[in-house]
Amino acid sequence: MGTTGLIPWKDMTFTAQEPASVSGVGTYSTTFRLPGSWNPANGAYLNIGSTDGALAQIWINGKKIPGYDFIAGRIDVSSALKAGTNTIKIEVSSSLRNQMRALGYPNLPAANTVAGAVASYGLQGNVSLETFTVAVVERPGHSNQAGQ
Repeated sequence: MGTTGLIPWKDMTFTAQEPASVSGVGTYSTTFRLPGSWNPANGAYLNIGSTDGALAQIWINGKKIPGYDFIAGRIDVSSALKAGTNTIKIEVSSSLRNQMRALGYPNLPAANTVAGAVASYGLQGNVSLETFTVAVVERPGHSNQAGQ
């Protein structure tokens, strides 16, 4: 797969909106191919560099993958992958803090504090697909049956 540098929304200079006020939902998507030999013994983790604390939802080939943990930054997407072309869609949802700050809402933390600084929402860092193959290893003379 190719690579694209992922930067926080506040650092994007190509938006019509003032970048420091960007809040809401951003959608990222890409397609990639897995070999024709891909089978149920194969799997993959989707590794996400950071969302800076924003929530993320992930879809593979239109199937929502439950349980993304933004702290761990990793999720098993094996169940939705197939041989051939696959599509990943990641939806990142932020709070509205940046927008509220830009609009001058009262009672927000001061901009020069950690709590009041412009948040770095969006996908950031590297996003990668880490593939693996499950193999059953048996010791000679031992059965691979439960309880034996």
